[in-house]
Amino acid sequence: MEISYSCVGDYLLPDIRLNEPQSGIVKPLGRYGLLRQKHLQRHRSITYSSLLLTERLYHHLRDLDEIAYERRLRGVPEEIILAELVYEYNSTLWAGRRQSASCSFLPRLLYT
Repeated sequence: MEISYSCVGDYLLPDIRLNEPQSGIVKPLGRYGLLRQKHLQRHRSITYSSLLLTERLYHHLRDLDEIAYERRLRGVPEEIILAELVYEYNSTLWAGRRQSASCSFLPRLLYT
């Protein structure tokens, strides 16, 4: 794989381009996917950049959104959905916070 560079001032920067998405595959993200994307951009910029550059960001957000949507269809309360998603993402963090807090702050767990 050959990498090309562009000269910007005194620096050589790599020309990074993402692959074009295949037509028909890209679906709009739902509420939970957009919440996760916004959180990653604001508070987890390294994770966001890593997922974006490896072209796994959309799949990550889409998977999370589909899981949350399926659980909403089953009638699971939103607080429980958010708590479960956080548990799947980071079970150690979830367990520590679950012991030290009430259920009223479970929605904030999505943002950790």
